[in-house]
Amino acid sequence: MTTLVMVVVLLSLVTTSAQDDTDAPKLDIVMLVHPYNKINFLPFSLGGIEHQHLYPKDRINLIIRVGVYGSYFATSSIKYSLNQETLRILYQWVAANEKDYHKILVHEDIEEMNDDSDQDYWTANRFGKLMQIKERSLQQSIENNADFLLMMDADVILTNNFDKGYYVRTPEYMEIIERQKRGFFPVPMIHSCVLIDLRDERTHSLRFSPDPATAGTPFDDIISFAFSARSKSIPLFVNNEQVWGHVPPAVDGITNQIGRSGRWTAVSGRHGLQVFVKRPKKERLGFETIYIINLKRRPERRVRMEKTMEVIGLQAEFWDATDGQKLNPQTLTDMGITLMPGYSDPILKRPMTMGEVGCFLSHYYIWKDVVDKNYSHVIVLEDDVRFERNMKHRLREDLRQLDLMTQDFIYLGRKLQDNSNREELRLFPNFVRPKYSYWTIGYIITRSGAEKLIASDPLTKLLPVDEYLPLMYDQHPSKEWNKYYPVRNLKSLSIDPLLLSPSHYIGDQGYISDTEDSDLISPSNKSSNDPSLQSPSHNEL
Repeated sequence: MTTLVMVVVLLSLVTTSAQDDTDAPKLDIVMLVHPYNKINFLPFSLGGIEHQHLYPKDRINLIIRVGVYGSYFATSSIKYSLNQETLRILYQWVAANEKDYHKILVHEDIEEMNDDSDQDYWTANRFGKLMQIKERSLQQSIENNADFLLMMDADVILTNNFDKGYYVRTPEYMEIIERQKRGFFPVPMIHSCVLIDLRDERTHSLRFSPDPATAGTPFDDIISFAFSARSKSIPLFVNNEQVWGHVPPAVDGITNQIGRSGRWTAVSGRHGLQVFVKRPKKERLGFETIYIINLKRRPERRVRMEKTMEVIGLQAEFWDATDGQKLNPQTLTDMGITLMPGYSDPILKRPMTMGEVGCFLSHYYIWKDVVDKNYSHVIVLEDDVRFERNMKHRLREDLRQLDLMTQDFIYLGRKLQDNSNREELRLFPNFVRPKYSYWTIGYIITRSGAEKLIASDPLTKLLPVDEYLPLMYDQHPSKEWNKYYPVRNLKSLSIDPLLLSPSHYIGDQGYISDTEDSDLISPSNKSSNDPSLQSPSHNEL
């Protein structure tokens, strides 16, 4: 029997077990709210709970446990004021929603002075208190005869359950997190948002705090819970059949949590709580401009990026992409475009697609715009990009390590193709010399770099931009292609760790490829609607 599963599976798993609302299992949701550092997430996490309409709310008890600072914390004015704002958000939401649920309770857990530290976030006091709160919540749900208990952190926005912390990963970790494999998977531990089937009496003795059996293990509620479940033969599972939501990386310190956003996608908050959502002032980070490439027929991507720019605080301009669907052999001829002789996709062994031509031209025209407007350095983004945690702050700090104008091109996000990242030369603490890499989801380019990419006259020997860039910084494995570009002197770096990743991977719900899902260009330079000339999708994207 599946006793523990990862979050929001409850919305399908539990609903299907009920014939009507009155038969629906009773569900307790316990949300754990830190005194102040979840304030950026609360409008979204509360909105995520409120927007779950598939499960009858009158069968749900919502218990919110929030840390409260007394007046003796007033000397720490920032923390104290954020704590008061946290309480205002919670009570305003409760007042607007308590009529819809069976019960909403807010428990104020008074914070003692020794619970709080400016130097170390995960103190023994904090771990101990967290364990007590979780165990108390578990026992109360058992006493309330709840059928299920969903325990979630306040920064969970109906969430996935993949951690990037220090715990040992299973061999299947990346295949599961990237959803290359889908389903229910047994895992050593689960966290952040956990659904417990309280109908199984074995769960009634689960513990979040250490016991003699866990002596010698780290003082950690997640590890203690995993050992407790194992000792009672209760399996732990994670489910990735769908993208259930979002969760930021784990908090690793105090100072980097005040006034700084985490990793964000465009998530809707509860409308009534928008007044509490703080947006940073928009800026260009010292660049002349930030381009976002967007197809006119993909307005939903533009809307998403506009919202993301608001959340992150970036001032960007949208650049109309060249649409491969509007290209044909005659337009290529009229534009003076010819393909590289003998080009074949290195992975799929097929000709270039019209979508890939459109993608190349979108970037090429931006390079020309950089030169025409005499920009010294810009950022180029595609509209399917996701920003890593604290991207703006990290980019500023990274760029302090080098003189930007001595470079031509810097990857902000990429996919290394030969899996040899350990061989890449690290020239600065956060920069490596890139080897053969794919993706143009985001990069920095200087005027010198744009001039070099244009000067090679790529439209007369065209190949996909993913292949062109490694050729130009002389790291492409094809010696045959090198002969078409004898001058390969693009001075390139890659930020490492990366600051950008794709918003979707192949197989994700909502994944669309405008480069792959387009007509192939036959060797005779004639596009065809023949199914044999329809492009399959790259497996590596």
